[in-house]
Amino acid sequence: MLFEQGPHISYGACEIPYYVAGTVEEARRLVHLTPERFEATRGATVQVHHRVLALDPRRNRLTVEDLTRGEVRQ
Repeated sequence: MLFEQGPHISYGACEIPYYVAGTVEEARRLVHLTPERFEATRGATVQVHHRVLALDPRRNRLTVEDLTRGEVRQ
């Protein structure tokens, strides 16, 4: 399972100067893997707009905040 605070999980940071300079015209072209494609090709569940607040390895438990709904769950 993959948690990400923002909407994107994979982008080309090295390509940002090209976007700023106008060589790459659309910011979406910097995104390499969408959450949907990551799930399909890597077999992992992706939850964007989520923040991990705590990790308890002894109990094998995460505390996660859904940033869209404002809900916290384990």
